[in-house]
Amino acid sequence: MKYIDQMDFLTNINFFYIIAYMKIVKKADFLNIMSKAKIITLLLLLFMCYFTLKIAVMKFINTDVCLDSGLCAENLEVNTEYGLIKINKENCLKYNWKWDEKKKHCNLN
Repeated sequence: MKYIDQMDFLTNINFFYIIAYMKIVKKADFLNIMSKAKIITLLLLLFMCYFTLKIAVMKFINTDVCLDSGLCAENLEVNTEYGLIKINKENCLKYNWKWDEKKKHCNLN
Protein backbone atom coordinates (compact mmCIF):
# COMPACT_ATOMS: atom_id res chain seq x y z
CA MET A 1 0.00 0.00 0.00
CA LYS A 2 2.88 2.38 0.76
CA TYR A 3 4.29 1.93 -2.75
CA ILE A 4 0.94 2.79 -4.37
CA ASP A 5 0.70 5.99 -2.29
CA GLN A 6 4.17 7.02 -3.44
CA MET A 7 3.27 6.42 -7.09
CA ASP A 8 0.06 8.45 -6.74
CA PHE A 9 2.11 11.28 -5.30
CA LEU A 10 4.54 11.26 -8.19
CA THR A 11 1.72 11.54 -10.73
CA ASN A 12 0.35 14.74 -9.15
CA ILE A 13 2.64 17.61 -10.02
CA ASN A 14 1.68 20.22 -7.46
CA PHE A 15 4.10 22.45 -5.59
CA PHE A 16 2.14 22.18 -2.34
CA TYR A 17 2.67 18.43 -2.37
CA ILE A 18 6.33 18.87 -3.28
CA ILE A 19 6.94 21.16 -0.31
CA ALA A 20 5.12 18.79 2.03
CA TYR A 21 7.07 15.88 0.57
CA MET A 22 10.37 17.70 1.13
CA LYS A 23 9.48 18.21 4.80
CA ILE A 24 8.75 14.49 5.18
CA VAL A 25 12.02 13.52 3.47
CA LYS A 26 13.91 16.03 5.60
CA LYS A 27 12.71 14.28 8.75
CA ALA A 28 13.63 10.85 7.37
CA ASP A 29 16.97 9.18 7.89
CA PHE A 30 19.20 10.33 5.01
CA LEU A 31 21.34 7.20 5.21
CA ASN A 32 18.35 5.13 4.21
CA ILE A 33 18.45 4.08 0.54
CA MET A 34 14.76 4.83 0.04
CA SER A 35 15.24 8.37 1.28
CA LYS A 36 17.99 8.93 -1.28
CA ALA A 37 15.76 7.48 -3.99
CA LYS A 38 12.95 9.84 -2.94
CA ILE A 39 15.25 12.85 -3.08
CA ILE A 40 16.59 11.89 -6.52
CA THR A 41 13.05 11.30 -7.78
CA LEU A 42 11.93 14.66 -6.45
CA LEU A 43 14.89 16.47 -8.01
CA LEU A 44 14.24 14.82 -11.37
CA LEU A 45 10.58 15.80 -11.14
CA LEU A 46 11.48 19.42 -10.36
CA PHE A 47 14.02 19.43 -13.20
CA MET A 48 11.42 18.22 -15.72
CA CYS A 49 8.82 20.74 -14.48
CA TYR A 50 11.34 23.57 -14.81
CA PHE A 51 12.20 22.80 -18.43
CA THR A 52 8.57 22.20 -19.39
CA LEU A 53 7.61 25.60 -18.02
CA LYS A 54 10.66 27.25 -19.57
CA ILE A 55 9.78 25.94 -23.04
CA ALA A 56 6.17 27.09 -22.69
CA VAL A 57 7.18 30.55 -21.47
CA MET A 58 9.81 31.02 -24.19
CA LYS A 59 7.28 30.12 -26.89
CA PHE A 60 4.83 32.63 -25.42
CA ILE A 61 7.52 35.34 -25.29
CA ASN A 62 8.61 34.67 -28.89
CA THR A 63 5.01 34.87 -30.10
CA ASP A 64 4.36 38.06 -28.13
CA VAL A 65 7.51 39.77 -29.45
CA CYS A 66 6.61 38.73 -32.99
CA LEU A 67 3.10 40.20 -32.74
CA ASP A 68 4.29 43.41 -31.07
CA SER A 69 7.42 44.30 -33.02
CA GLY A 70 7.42 42.12 -36.13
CA LEU A 71 10.67 40.36 -35.16
CA CYS A 72 9.78 36.68 -35.44
CA ALA A 73 12.06 33.85 -34.34
CA GLU A 74 12.79 30.90 -36.60
CA ASN A 75 10.26 27.99 -36.56
CA LEU A 76 7.45 30.19 -35.26
CA GLU A 77 4.11 29.95 -37.07
CA VAL A 78 2.59 33.35 -37.74
CA ASN A 79 -0.68 34.35 -39.35
CA THR A 80 0.23 37.01 -41.91
CA GLU A 81 -1.52 38.66 -44.83
CA TYR A 82 -0.35 35.66 -46.92
CA GLY A 83 -1.87 33.15 -44.50
CA LEU A 84 -0.31 30.96 -41.82
CA ILE A 85 3.45 30.88 -42.46
CA LYS A 86 6.25 29.09 -40.64
CA ILE A 87 9.13 31.51 -40.16
CA ASN A 88 12.37 30.35 -41.77
CA LYS A 89 14.96 31.82 -44.10
CA GLU A 90 13.27 30.62 -47.30
CA ASN A 91 9.83 32.01 -46.42
CA CYS A 92 11.27 35.26 -45.13
CA LEU A 93 13.11 35.95 -48.37
CA LYS A 94 10.21 34.64 -50.46
CA TYR A 95 7.86 37.33 -49.10
CA ASN A 96 10.54 40.08 -49.30
CA TRP A 97 11.06 40.39 -45.56
CA LYS A 98 14.45 40.94 -43.93
CA TRP A 99 16.25 37.85 -42.59
CA ASP A 100 18.93 38.20 -39.89
CA GLU A 101 21.23 35.18 -40.21
CA LYS A 102 23.10 35.91 -36.99
CA LYS A 103 20.02 36.06 -34.75
CA LYS A 104 17.93 33.64 -36.86
CA HIS A 105 14.86 35.85 -37.01
CA CYS A 106 12.79 37.57 -39.64
CA ASN A 107 11.69 41.20 -39.60
CA LEU A 108 8.16 41.31 -40.99
CA ASN A 109 8.00 45.12 -41.10
